[in-house]
Amino acid sequence: VIGGTRGLGRAVVGAARGAGYTLTAMARNAADFTEPTTGIRLVLGDAADATDVDRAVAEQHAVVWTVGFAPTRRPVDVFSRGTQFLLAAMARHGVRRLVCVTRLGAGDGRGQRGFLYERVMQPLLWKSIRADVDRQETQVRASAVDWTIVRPAAMTFGPATGLYQTVTDALPGPHKRISRADVADFIVANLAAPDFVHATVVLAG
Repeated sequence: VIGGTRGLGRAVVGAARGAGYTLTAMARNAADFTEPTTGIRLVLGDAADATDVDRAVAEQHAVVWTVGFAPTRRPVDVFSRGTQFLLAAMARHGVRRLVCVTRLGAGDGRGQRGFLYERVMQPLLWKSIRADVDRQETQVRASAVDWTIVRPAAMTFGPATGLYQTVTDALPGPHKRISRADVADFIVANLAAPDFVHATVVLAG
């Protein structure tokens, strides 16, 4: 799990451990990792560093990308740069399965987040992030791995409900919030399943 100590990444780690997986969590700061370490290999590193990503991917069977980024007006390249290194490491180590979590409204999903976000918040705070996420999705789709792109609606810290929408076409808004636990449930359930390989999935409550 790249970005495995906060938010969604932490939820994925918990769900994967609950499902019996032995896994690796990659994080920049060991202090962020507060989960029990049984069955977890912690790799300290940066998603935008090729050597760190290679260490994390070695000997894995699947990769989940959950890296997030705070709103900023500065140029952003962590998503495309990190994905470039990730895909190269997956090819080098023979890893086929990738679940890549991006953002609702990325790529061909523009306009799905409503007027306020699209006309005000996105141009002011999310423009550079979305541009880089778009580049990331393009890289993933062009790759040779068995990829699934997941675009969740706004996420909460609520419990897993098992009640959420899974849509592979445009999902018209407004989109009901979804818990990180439910997104993690979907990801872990689909790590070894072929149902959504080479598909972009929108998740909403």
